[in-house]
Amino acid sequence: SEEKLIIGLKMKRFGIKSKVNG
Repeated sequence: SEEKLIIGLKMKRFGIKSKVNG
């Protein structure tokens, strides 16, 4: 479950990159 939390934080921090990547 910790990995999911880390991924969520990364997605929020790098939300812009996620949008750019797709």
